[in-house]
Amino acid sequence: MTNLMKAICGVITALMALLPITFPKNVITETTTTVEVTQAGTNLGTFKLTFYTPHDDKWGYQTATGVRSEHLKTCAVDPNVIPYGSVLQITGSNGQTLTLKAVDCGSAIKGNKIDIFWDGDTQSGYDWMAKFGTTHEVYKVN
Repeated sequence: MTNLMKAICGVITALMALLPITFPKNVITETTTTVEVTQAGTNLGTFKLTFYTPHDDKWGYQTATGVRSEHLKTCAVDPNVIPYGSVLQITGSNGQTLTLKAVDCGSAIKGNKIDIFWDGDTQSGYDWMAKFGTTHEVYKVN
């Protein structure tokens, strides 16, 4: 930097110190923050949902991990996509949010498919699934 430039910068700095600069007070009297609430956890993507009952096959309440199946609390997954023990959250079209534990698998459960345990008759399962919906975003919360 040349001497002339240094002198100009010095003069400008001195003048700025002499100028009364005021900033308006209380320009912002109120602030509002809007936060969009979304599912907690990591979005795993879109999954096709189905259900199964203890009457569908010979396994009943037994699962691949040894945990007993529970109505709308456990599910079967493809363990290559979702590890066993994962806790999942899914919000249905009807507004119901399920928190499910991945404890089982099945020969038809491949890729982005989750089979929810339904401890009731098959027709009531179909009725519930029609309200809940069959394709949803799935979140891993643990």
